[in-house]
Amino acid sequence: MVKDLAISRERIRFAQATHDTLGQTLILLISLLERGVILAEENPMVKEVLTQALTIAREGLADLRRFISGLNSQKLQINNLMTALYELVEIFNSIGIMVKLFVVDGANYVENE
Repeated sequence: MVKDLAISRERIRFAQATHDTLGQTLILLISLLERGVILAEENPMVKEVLTQALTIAREGLADLRRFISGLNSQKLQINNLMTALYELVEIFNSIGIMVKLFVVDGANYVENE
């Protein structure tokens, strides 16, 4: 029971820290891209690229929120945590935010490729 409580608390702490750091960064990025789209009205190619980047950033934020809600959920078992972390890394890598995951578990060291 103590172990489960500690795992749950750490899960919540991780979710809050992730949301605070990455969520705030994505929200700022979205705001800057929205401003860029407005400023690029006279250049259709720039506007198109910024609009695509804005769409990707919004999707990334939505994915982050879905992931965080999963971490806060009691449904996420510790065995699925590594899978969830790898999925989060893939989400950020797919939107151009390069993330490297290092996990140290006792004598084992795991790095995503």
